[in-house]
Amino acid sequence: MLHRNRMTLASGCLLVLVFCACRQSVALPRLQLDARQLTQSDSAAEDPSIMQAADGSIWIAWIEKDDTGKVHLWYKRTADGQSWTEPFQITKGQPGEHYYPSLLQQSDGKICIAWFSGRSGNADIWFSDSPDGIEWSAPQQVTKDPSWDWAPSLMQTADGKLWMAWASGRAGNKDIWVAYRKDETTWSPPRRLTVNGPGNDDFPCLSRDGGGGFLLSWTRSDFKEGQAWDAPFADATTEIYLARSQDATKWTAPQRVTEDRLVDVLSHQCPADAQGSNLLLWTSSAADPYGDIVGALFAGRRRSETFQLTSKITPDYTPRVLRARDGKYWLAWASKRSGTLNVWYATFEASDLAAFPLKANNDNH
Repeated sequence: MLHRNRMTLASGCLLVLVFCACRQSVALPRLQLDARQLTQSDSAAEDPSIMQAADGSIWIAWIEKDDTGKVHLWYKRTADGQSWTEPFQITKGQPGEHYYPSLLQQSDGKICIAWFSGRSGNADIWFSDSPDGIEWSAPQQVTKDPSWDWAPSLMQTADGKLWMAWASGRAGNKDIWVAYRKDETTWSPPRRLTVNGPGNDDFPCLSRDGGGGFLLSWTRSDFKEGQAWDAPFADATTEIYLARSQDATKWTAPQRVTEDRLVDVLSHQCPADAQGSNLLLWTSSAADPYGDIVGALFAGRRRSETFQLTSKITPDYTPRVLRARDGKYWLAWASKRSGTLNVWYATFEASDLAAFPLKANNDNH
């Protein structure tokens, strides 16, 4: 069951096939990007995660096969935004294959990473940390439920507590669950955040909102258990939702972000800026049936119009966005625009977002 061609978010060819099932498209305003290729994979590099370290360097992690043919976690970093280090293999020598990393530097300086792996014989969440990105702790198995646990997202609150959200089918259909790290060896009992009846909630992203609390985005669909795992990528019921909480216990009612009856999946957002706005990006077939990166700004119930960030007649998906301390935004994503599936990145300024002002009761999705 745990083979990449079965459980990958989508290879380039597969994403083309499923997104093309929804050929309706709409014209969206554009934010122009200068896309740059980060990885040089001959097979497939995808599932990026991005962070800024305390020293100002930018780190991007991703998954790619090593010379044994197994999928592992890698990263590069840049101190100046121009030159990058050689790829470093985080999970070198570890059994199994490893997917969907979430990378973060804690307030104590440690670099930490969460991912899912089938090394236990089942898809479970694993965690490791490092003082320098070179020496990593022995991987810690966070989940042990017999159902699938995957797609983790890390966040640290102002009090230093490390939180993680992920998707799990332990209650039947997939829902979003959350836990926090109690100490070096234990995590809190998982808490269920969403309930979607007969459908599925998947691919969460957890970050801080403008009030210092939690902001959660995720993919919701009418996809039923027993269908092919990739069914949501061809399902026009697949939409992006948001919810907020001050304590990760009581959450607002889910706010539907997309209502275009097209395929909308794989969201990611920045923590709120000084004005309380969150930049939310996701993958959509709205502008291109092959899938492009689109986004919008959110602050409470106000939002901007949806705008488009990529435009290539190849799949662009799994956006990961970071607002650096100098105010510049960094975007990493997976694309087949070079002929093979690789990780790409681009930067843009906060001033570029001024073209998309927040509006109350904006129905332009």
